[in-house]
Amino acid sequence: MRLLEDPTLIQNELKRRLEAAKNADPLRHRFENLQREKSRLENKMERLVTAYQEGLLSLRSYAGESLTCGSSRKPMIQKSSLFKRHRLIKTDISH
Repeated sequence: MRLLEDPTLIQNELKRRLEAAKNADPLRHRFENLQREKSRLENKMERLVTAYQEGLLSLRSYAGESLTCGSSRKPMIQKSSLFKRHRLIKTDISH
């Protein structure tokens, strides 16, 4: 009876369940982790450039580290775009 008198209770419950469903999506969690890893890698690259520019890192060290970062970044970008495509397909299907 209370639900009929106060429709906001139903609306609040639906919002809560929708939020819980979003948080339970394992692909979403993996995508978010991937985005964090990508940000860390980009920050590392920026620090490497700064260190090299300030003379704190030799060219050889800079080249080696940037090569390592670059080889880590490519698969990360590929995975990220796969997740985005999967998300688009999933969204198209549900509409």
